[in-house]
Amino acid sequence: MDARALVGLVFFVILIVFGIISTGEIVSVVFNYKKFDIDQKKVVYETLILSFVVLVLIHFIQTLISIISPQWKLFMQTFFSPVFPLFTNSPLHINSLFLDAMIFEIIYLIKRRKNKMD
Repeated sequence: MDARALVGLVFFVILIVFGIISTGEIVSVVFNYKKFDIDQKKVVYETLILSFVVLVLIHFIQTLISIISPQWKLFMQTFFSPVFPLFTNSPLHINSLFLDAMIFEIIYLIKRRKNKMD
């Protein structure tokens, strides 16, 4: 395995780990939501809204690219892709579930830091 492929694989593994952690954070937010105060609930609402907008843009761009150039394999595939496992190397991809969770987590962390809620 050459150095470029190894760097790509390490980056991919880091993304998968962050995706799994992000999915766990979303589950934690859902189960602890009733315990949050007004400010924490506001951050969750703002995060959900902004995440939705970002995800719609990403999926729209992905759809346009796949219509324009169908032979181009994208890094992200839908959860119900022909390759069902959450991550594989045929082709190397991240399922949209993990991508969505990562985007939610990044926006949530930024909003929490901005509102000094840690």
